[in-house]
Amino acid sequence: MPINKNTCGLLKYVVVEKLKQKLLESVEPIISLDKNILQRWIKLMIAGTRIKTPDNEIFEFIRTNYFEFALMFVDHKGNIINLPEKGGLLDQPLDWIIFLQMFKVAFVEELAKQDKGR
Repeated sequence: MPINKNTCGLLKYVVVEKLKQKLLESVEPIISLDKNILQRWIKLMIAGTRIKTPDNEIFEFIRTNYFEFALMFVDHKGNIINLPEKGGLLDQPLDWIIFLQMFKVAFVEELAKQDKGR
């Protein structure tokens, strides 16, 4: 059966909750992280710095699963030119949209800082 509102409405509540929980597990590291901390970490990643704190595991997870791929989705000015999944903006995974928005801001700030130094 196709997955749509009607067929999903036929599922038992327990099944829906388990599916919802499984889906949220994959985006949990980005969604649960304070946005200011994520912004600071992205700036550190752009600068090539690593951290040595209790959060190092999360930092490394974000660096290897998001940051290393982020440059494929932005141009040299920090504009988002590609999306991780096919479809439009609303078809994208929430964790990627949050990360790319934060990456864009940090990337543009870094470019502005470098231009000032010239």
